[in-house]
Amino acid sequence: MNIEAYTFFFQNCALNSTLFILVGFAISLFGGYLFLKSETNRWSYLILFVGVALVGSGFALIPEYLNSWDEQFHALVAKNMTQHPFKPYLFGDQFEYDFKNWSKNHIWLHKQPLFLWQIAASFKVFGVNLFALRLPSILLHAATSVLVLSMAKRYLTSFLSILATLLFAFSAFQLNLVSGVQGMDHNDISFLFYCTASFWSWMKYNETKQFKYVVLIGLFSGGAILSKWLVGLLAYAGWGMVILMTQRKEKQEWKNIANAVMISVLVVLPWQMYCYFTFPTEYVYEINYNSLHFSQAIEGHTGDSMYHFEAMKKIYGGTGFLSILIWVGMAIMLFKGFVKRNRNHLFASVVFCVVYVFFTLARTKLEAYTLVVSAVGFIALFMLFQEIIDFVQTKKGEFKIPTVVLSLFLVVVCLFHFQIEKVTNSYFAENDEVYLEARKVKTDFVLNTIQMDPTNQYYVKDVRNMSIAVNASFYSDVEIYPYFEGCENWGVVIDVDGVGEEGFRN
Repeated sequence: MNIEAYTFFFQNCALNSTLFILVGFAISLFGGYLFLKSETNRWSYLILFVGVALVGSGFALIPEYLNSWDEQFHALVAKNMTQHPFKPYLFGDQFEYDFKNWSKNHIWLHKQPLFLWQIAASFKVFGVNLFALRLPSILLHAATSVLVLSMAKRYLTSFLSILATLLFAFSAFQLNLVSGVQGMDHNDISFLFYCTASFWSWMKYNETKQFKYVVLIGLFSGGAILSKWLVGLLAYAGWGMVILMTQRKEKQEWKNIANAVMISVLVVLPWQMYCYFTFPTEYVYEINYNSLHFSQAIEGHTGDSMYHFEAMKKIYGGTGFLSILIWVGMAIMLFKGFVKRNRNHLFASVVFCVVYVFFTLARTKLEAYTLVVSAVGFIALFMLFQEIIDFVQTKKGEFKIPTVVLSLFLVVVCLFHFQIEKVTNSYFAENDEVYLEARKVKTDFVLNTIQMDPTNQYYVKDVRNMSIAVNASFYSDVEIYPYFEGCENWGVVIDVDGVGEEGFRN
């Protein structure tokens, strides 16, 4: 555990962020303690949700400005959707724009709309501010953690289940998504929630065979597609393999998976048809552009065949040793699924491996692409330990460790596992002049636009009713000022190149 990194982190955190993080961490551990006492205690799930949400809130409050990639774009489109929910646009049509460039476009169909609607709804309720922007991700991240716990207990002991869940909940990578400092930010958190919820729904269906879970699989899978795209169908890959391997002759299973697929289609198709007929040029271009991700390295996002295996170090934390443990656990799941025909293990191993095979073959590489199966990955991390426990118990009989001892062990593991130095570098880099200046002026809403040039004037001019700080790279203050004429409530321009004045005010 890096004591100096923890000290530096909390010295630089605002008091409200520190309190949210520390109190949330304590509440989460208390929820874990209750779960260890009794897996059927529903209060443990609620308390865990509250604790993780508080931790997420603490991290979301740290950046007092919009992050450049991609949060500023998501925020602006969502803000515009508060007035025009079915017309997603980035910049107003009074400026020249390029529909082939998603960062300088008018009609913005670069991402599916569900996560943007969620942010727009939050803006409507709580006003246009940074916390409202990040609130949906805070809640969805906490909800996903609860789903992970519910899933994990089907594979692991109570202690290993809560340990896997807490490592998932306090993952530096995911908290950076919640706070917007990691690229694709709120889009990936939303996608992760809906995919994980579809996995959980299938596990409940597998146990109960109740049709309501078929409906939920369809709805959550549809929500996943409507957040990102077709990888949201992932639950059907696992479910289909389970049917093929263990239930081929059961006609009702084929009917149920067909019903779920139909529900997903009904969720997704209306928006696609609406966009096709309303914004045909932009929609066709974006669909074709998305299809290129598999065959081409889009926007320079490339890597070799080991890219996603290396990225596991960031997603799951730690060194390559944890990645090895995950793949050992996955081998155990594959054996239990394909050899012993355990349906839960078969389902989990298929969805995990399909994602890694698909994105390893795809030419476009981004670290967060495989995040969608991280719930399964954190469970797989402890599968080897579960096998050791099962082996010892068959030889020595049942043994019980006091709950208090296990809880203290949870604290130690979480503190040692959490890579505070990586989080610190994300928020408090010593050369982050934008962050330092933004904290000084304490603007309500900061638009951080990197490498801005005069042709991108509408980055600033089209944003209304916000206090704004811009990280500008104009050549001089003479070029900066004209683009702020008529811009309402703008705050301060920060010239990080050292050219011109640092304190423009309207």
